[in-house]
This record gives sequence, structure tokens and C-alpha cells, in this order.
Amino acid sequence: MTIEKIKGYEEPFKKNDKYGDYERAPFEFYKGDIPIIVTAPHTTKTINLKSGQEKANEIYTGALSLATREQTGCNLFIRYNMPKNITTPEEARKHLIEYYQKLKEYIVTNKIKYLIDIHGASIKRNFDVGVGISNGEFVFYEDIWKEIITSSFGRNKIVADFNTMFQASNGNTICRNIFELCQIRTTQLEINKKFRSPRDFPEEFMAMQNSLKETVEGISLQLKK
Repeated sequence: MTIEKIKGYEEPFKKNDKYGDYERAPFEFYKGDIPIIVTAPHTTKTINLKSGQEKANEIYTGALSLATREQTGCNLFIRYNMPKNITTPEEARKHLIEYYQKLKEYIVTNKIKYLIDIHGASIKRNFDVGVGISNGEFVFYEDIWKEIITSSFGRNKIVADFNTMFQASNGNTICRNIFELCQIRTTQLEINKKFRSPRDFPEEFMAMQNSLKETVEGISLQLKK
């Protein structure tokens, strides 16, 4: 897959001052053929749950997720816009509850076994990709999943750091909620902006895409055992 093709996947999320494409539903599912789902909740600007202020989008998390879905056949739940009528913390929380309900229903109906939640971190962070598994809780304290993730990123010269502050432990995260609601393994990936910048860092960007692809493929193979 070329870098230009992946860059093209980002276009819907840039629309309407990065609030997304209002000709589509706020969230869309892409059905896959393996029991893994990738989620990308911050592809567009959103509303902060506490302050009600605008929250910046996490660039290229959408494009990377769409490319991963095409390459691996995983399921995908992705944001295409932030509805215009959501302007307060209360409305944002209701919107989030709807998000969790739809995701839970899809996971149960389609017998999903593993969720990977894609996020973006600042380029100022001192890690390549921060891996949040609540210190092992979200993967049932089984080392094999850490090994798969570490080796998948390592083959592309990217360090997967399991010891960052982004453990996805608190109650507002997708990983925490789905882990508790569905009792499946979940993992949050916080991708440094350096690896989400195809114009400035094309090699690092493609290394990240390859790492995501290999991570999903490795997890899929392990789930079959």
C-alpha cells in the first residue's frame, strides 16, 4: 500500500474545519473476517467531556486505521464527524454512552475477541508508541500479547513502550469500558505524532502502518491457537 493511498484516507476527517464529513453517520462500522476490532474515536475534533471546549483531532489515526482494516480484514469502528448539536459536556457524555452501546452490541453480535483502540500523542512525548493495557489487566496478564506487540513494532524499528502514563485504566476509556462490559482483551495505542506525519516523516509513517498491520496479523494468528 502506498503512502499516497493512505494519505487519501484522511480526507473525510479534514472536512468542515476538521469536524468531519457531515454527509456520513457520526460513527461507522466496517465488518471484518477476523475477531479483532480497531477503534478510532478521535479522527475529528470532538468536545471535551469536562469543559465542553473543542478538543483537537488526532491526525492520521483515521487513515492508519482504515489502511489497517484494508490490509488485515479486521473489523473497524471509526468516527467520521462530531455532530453539530453536541456543544456541552452533558451532550458529549450522552454521545459517548451511545458510542459504547453501539460498540458493545457489535462486539457481542460479531463475537469479537480483541479490541485495539488507536489514539494520537504529542510529538513532544518521549516514546514512539505507548501501549495501554492497564499494567497487564486488559490482556488477562498473559505475556504473549505483549510479545506480539513488541516484536511487531520492533521489526519496523519502533519501540512499543508499556510503561507510559497512558495505561487506559480510568473509566472513560474505550479499553476499560469494553474490557469490563464484554470481558475481551483490549489494548490502547498512543501513537507519537512523528509517526503520524507522512509529509515530514514519511519513512516513520510507513513503519507505523506496517507495525499496525503486523500487530493485527500476529494477534489474529494467536487467537486461532
